[in-house]
Amino acid sequence: MAGRWRALPLVFSASSDAGAILQVANDARDALLSMQAQTVGIMGVFGPPASGKRLLLHTLLQPQNVDFSAASNGEKNVLLWLWLPQDEAMKTRDKVRIVLAAGAGLESENGQQSEDQKLALLLLLSSALLYNADGEINAEAVERLEWLEKVAQVLRIKAMQDEEGVASEFREHAPKFIWLARNFKIKWLKDAEGQKLTPTQYFEQSLAPEGGYGDAATKRNMLRMYLESYFPVRDCVALSRAVEGNGTEIVPPET
Repeated sequence: MAGRWRALPLVFSASSDAGAILQVANDARDALLSMQAQTVGIMGVFGPPASGKRLLLHTLLQPQNVDFSAASNGEKNVLLWLWLPQDEAMKTRDKVRIVLAAGAGLESENGQQSEDQKLALLLLLSSALLYNADGEINAEAVERLEWLEKVAQVLRIKAMQDEEGVASEFREHAPKFIWLARNFKIKWLKDAEGQKLTPTQYFEQSLAPEGGYGDAATKRNMLRMYLESYFPVRDCVALSRAVEGNGTEIVPPET
């Protein structure tokens, strides 16, 4: 994603007597309408709280003069940020890639409703969904996937539609799910026999059901099942710790 990028608030959540309502920012709307590319690829970026999403995007995209003070003004909170190439890049390419990044979690009265709206927008608008997480994909990391329990609820469009029906319809159009494992120790890319694994093999191995009948294990297996059901196309990218090798290196997904 070389080149100069900028970031704009895209979707605000505002409180009203009827609950949280969504508003599209004028500057971001105008920027999208000015794009002349025939094809637009959309990368959605989200992850657990305090997982370093903003730092990741700053490092990769190196935007100019981003004003994050616009994230909240007391009445409105930014649900989604729009990251896009500078104007000239959008006017000269047949295909443009843009990024939708989740805003910070909300603690307001309508915070949970806004979080559900944010999740729905990312799921429906993204061509690929980048889940930014720290460390290995272990039991604790799986437990942080509780948002998967809400996918059917936020995407349900028919009153009597069950979870299986939602999953069946969504998976036909679901974005590619990419697990970005940051601060990753390369030694984790080995199986029980010490054989080397690709990041994607490691990811799929982590989704295998675990043994045990306790409540915690049962819930983790349910979350694994949700992830496999909703996102049939999955991948993993591992970023090693800076103290390993020759610095922070990318372990690419399978090709």
